Amino acid sequence: MAYLRQTRVERMARLLVSTDLSIAEAARSVGWKNQWHASQCFHAAYGMSPTEYRRRQTPSPLA
Repeated sequence: MAYLRQTRVERMARLLVSTDLSIAEAARSVGWKNQWHASQCFHAAYGMSPTEYRRRQTPSPLA
């Protein structure tokens, strides 16, 4: 189960950076039905919420 959870978290992280899917859509795409549970697993693995991860990984536009 730990391997499956880690695989899902890693795939979700890639989706958050490379697509504009919502957190719920990204969670469903990797096999989680419950967005809250997905966010908890993501936070446990990366030390931040999926939203914060996306924000930190996305380069800020030049203004």
